[in-house]
Amino acid sequence: YGEARRALRTVSRHGSAAAAVEVLREVSRSIEVNEHLCSFALDACARAGEMELAAEVARDLVESPSAVTYCILVKGHGRAADRVSRRRKDAGELLAACAARIEAVVAEMGARRVEA
Repeated sequence: YGEARRALRTVSRHGSAAAAVEVLREVSRSIEVNEHLCSFALDACARAGEMELAAEVARDLVESPSAVTYCILVKGHGRAADRVSRRRKDAGELLAACAARIEAVVAEMGARRVEA
């Protein structure tokens, strides 16, 4: 159990969500996986915003979720929502900058026509 725990902790902190889930599935072939071990893979999924994968792990491997499992899932969904919000903000700022540049070019073109 201790070796599996160390492997999952390491992969969940330094690897990808998919790698953490793969290690968890490998471990589940040789020992009974408990919620504590699953929490490492769930946390890796939450950090990466891979909430579909986290839901799959929770559904398949967590028999009776506790507050810890729900907190990890809520944290992950919150982070995923923040990422979407930031992307929308970034996209909005990019569009505003493009619109301002287009307006400047159009104004410049109009000024050239008046001069001509």
